[in-house]
Amino acid sequence: MSDEIVFRRSFTSLQITQNLWSKDVEKGFFEIYLNIKKIPPEKLFYKLRENGLEKYYAYYPQKLSKTIRKKDTLQSRNSYIGEYTEKFVKYLFEQLEVVKQNNLYVINKVACEELGLTSKTPADVVISLKKEEPLSKEDILLIGEVKMSIVWNWSYNPDNEANLFQEEGDFTEHTGQPSLLRSDSMLKAIGKAVNIRLNNFDGIIPVIIICNTPIQNSYVSKIDNLFLNYFIQGILSLNPHLKNINKDYIFDTPTRSIVTINNFEELNKIISDLISMRNERKKAIVKIIDDNFKENLKKQIRHCKSEEEIVETVLRFLER
Repeated sequence: MSDEIVFRRSFTSLQITQNLWSKDVEKGFFEIYLNIKKIPPEKLFYKLRENGLEKYYAYYPQKLSKTIRKKDTLQSRNSYIGEYTEKFVKYLFEQLEVVKQNNLYVINKVACEELGLTSKTPADVVISLKKEEPLSKEDILLIGEVKMSIVWNWSYNPDNEANLFQEEGDFTEHTGQPSLLRSDSMLKAIGKAVNIRLNNFDGIIPVIIICNTPIQNSYVSKIDNLFLNYFIQGILSLNPHLKNINKDYIFDTPTRSIVTINNFEELNKIISDLISMRNERKKAIVKIIDDNFKENLKKQIRHCKSEEEIVETVLRFLER
């Protein structure tokens, strides 16, 4: 059975158009990679000792954190969750009315040199007019940068078939920083989106960042600035199941630069509007960004060595 069929069957049974990202979708990740792809649990979980017994956790629980002298970083899981979440977004976007009614295509891992997207740094997901690659920038209607993670903590209990996966709390109860709560993930996502715009200043292709957590308050002003100046068209969280967390996290902003999607109908409207408003967006971009701005910014960007430097340089230029 091909990977595409495995993912499609899983997402269909999980009813993701009704629930979006959820605890069941996270359990689905572990079930696919453990049971179907036969990935060893040590590549998906941290193996800890608790009360003299070995136990597997997706993240180090806060309650055990102080008792663990050395904390490893589970890098091996990143490629699997990256694959799973990009397929999740692809399948979800394929169900959108705007995609179905207009016979559009949703494709993962797209290179387009005109937009600075190479085979090493492709777009995670695009909505396009055609399926066959290579795609030109005229073929691409929307670009999505996917920064999603396992959000809740999970324990894996291989000796307990009746309770194989147990939820162990949300992201405030473990030591991980999933999705865009992690600073380097945020900067990489923004930097990549900004780089696409730098390669296509007069372009009208909307670029969105897709996540499954709220945002740290410290990034809101930066996101707003880039959003209001058309460098990105927003951050969309596909996880509406965390709003009971009473801490200083941002789920939505008044500018709509950050939006937590509550249901599939809301997602459909936002994506449809982004695609249909292309001509209006082009007029606004051309008005805001003149030739001197473009040339001067490009000169400065050439000296940047990281996504963080690119983002800070753009923000400085926008504040002038």
